[in-house]
Amino acid sequence: MNRTRMASLNTATVIVTQVVSLILKFAVQTVFIHELSQGYLGLNGLFANILSFLSFADLGIGTAITVELYGPIARNDIIQMRRLLALYKKAYTIIAITFTVLGICIAPFVHLFIKNGGFSNTQIMFWFVLYMLGTTATYFAAYKRSFLMASQRGYLSTLNDFSFRSIQQILQIIAIVTLHSFLTFLLIQLLSVVASNIQISRMTSRRFPDVFSKDHVRKNGSLGKEMLSDIKRNVVGAVSSNIGTIIVFGTDNVILSSFVGLGAVARYSNYSLITQSLNSIFSQALKQIVSSIGNLNVTSDNEKKQLTLLRMLFFSACINLVLISGLGAGINIFIHIWAGKNYLLNSLVVFVFLLNFLVTQFRYTAQNFISGMGLYWPLRWKSVLEAGVNLVFSLLFVVVLKMSVLGVVLGTLISNMAINVWWEPLIVYKYGIKKGFVEYLRKYFWYMGICILVLLVGTGISIVFSSVTLIELVFIEVIFELLSVFFFILLTRKSSEYRFFIALIKKYCVENVE
Repeated sequence: MNRTRMASLNTATVIVTQVVSLILKFAVQTVFIHELSQGYLGLNGLFANILSFLSFADLGIGTAITVELYGPIARNDIIQMRRLLALYKKAYTIIAITFTVLGICIAPFVHLFIKNGGFSNTQIMFWFVLYMLGTTATYFAAYKRSFLMASQRGYLSTLNDFSFRSIQQILQIIAIVTLHSFLTFLLIQLLSVVASNIQISRMTSRRFPDVFSKDHVRKNGSLGKEMLSDIKRNVVGAVSSNIGTIIVFGTDNVILSSFVGLGAVARYSNYSLITQSLNSIFSQALKQIVSSIGNLNVTSDNEKKQLTLLRMLFFSACINLVLISGLGAGINIFIHIWAGKNYLLNSLVVFVFLLNFLVTQFRYTAQNFISGMGLYWPLRWKSVLEAGVNLVFSLLFVVVLKMSVLGVVLGTLISNMAINVWWEPLIVYKYGIKKGFVEYLRKYFWYMGICILVLLVGTGISIVFSSVTLIELVFIEVIFELLSVFFFILLTRKSSEYRFFIALIKKYCVENVE
């Protein structure tokens, strides 16, 4: 199977499975909301955030090693692949042990992050350990999943995860409805993750016996000093980058739980579930091309790289416009219909929350090029500064100014806008494309401005039509989405990127008609 067909299959598989997973995820959340208290939902969100801190043991080490796999895979250098994967396996065994030890040490103190939780310390500690073990289990097959991604066969991992996750979510729904047991919910999650990783490990070994032979650690020697040096540099860069990401996106629920309460975490979690679910569909689809970017980086000149980057930015803007118009007009109305008025946030908080979501979405173009080109070393200070800015402002707004959820969202938005908007594309252009990035910024802010205007209008619509039925909401969404897309086309129709994609669509249609 050629690269183009594999990339298309990966993308299609990701989109389909993510959509179905999204439906099941909402089903689980719905049952959670109506069968258990806000406290359980808040506790689930808190555990996820605390474990994102513990995952500093990972910090992108696998990503840094995966970058080095692109060359050997392209050359079909089995020996070098085995050496890299042996290093990867060893690193993740150490990571899993470190993660488990830290989790067990922290478990007795998790209750300190909860204000007026209503659960005993023993319950919280035991539930947290179960939740943590589900995360630990994913590390043992991580090196095989990354090999599938680097070889553009990520759809195999996606289908495996989808199958086990679907069974898990169905069983969790049954458990909550019949037993009303958070403990059973966590046990099902743990067993599903373990089974999924056993299956992906066996399947990968069976499909690629030359790469994953049992003696590859003993007989294939060690990596050269130059490659180890490159890996170490990328690991340091990835560590810095992921520290920032963990603190920026991993502190929200911890701060809310500690200073406001689990109820605030529960309300915030519903909005986060919607945006994160949509984010996962499109970000995972876009990530499928990271290996193609890696190939582009070693086979094309800088002009081709910039042309591809600007086209990806336009494509990302199209996706972001569709997402933000739908969310702006409908997220608050949907939460009201789905979860009830007790889970609503006010319109100002929602606008800032969605603005931050939009800025985050626009980052994926530069981030995918950073991953594909292995540009982690130059990022090492960016995320540390970003994390510091986010933490300072979030604590200032929440603890000192008592702004609750708005304070957390504002802190993240400020760090995002002040640092990420320009720093990440600068890294791509300075070290990858080796050109000035004024053209990128001009197009970025033009697309961003259009999306923000659409978000403002959508927020106004959600206020005017706050009390409508689900059918009426669907009608409003369809009309506003169509108008937004027409507005975007009107403003960008003269760009070379627009003409490129129109020509691509016409060519595809002609080929399929014939």
